[in-house]
Amino acid sequence: MFIISDKGINELLKIIDKLEKGILTCYEAGTETMDYYMYKNKVDFIDWFGDYDDWSCTIEEFTKALLGKKKFLEMPRDINSYLEVEINDL
Repeated sequence: MFIISDKGINELLKIIDKLEKGILTCYEAGTETMDYYMYKNKVDFIDWFGDYDDWSCTIEEFTKALLGKKKFLEMPRDINSYLEVEINDL
């Protein structure tokens, strides 16, 4: 499990690079409430408790979300800070 910090995001981005290059075929990790499985083309999220439906997204969407979180963590701590990340067309 990676803590969502700048360092943790960088490690996940390295794993995504290995998946895309075929060095890894799958990477499995989890949080306190769910597991996630990263593949070359998608990420599957499995909820442990059934509170949420299992869900998938493309590896590109997941990467955009990680990069958005990284950018957010780099922003100044200000109530007026604003960040919008376009992940897909929905």
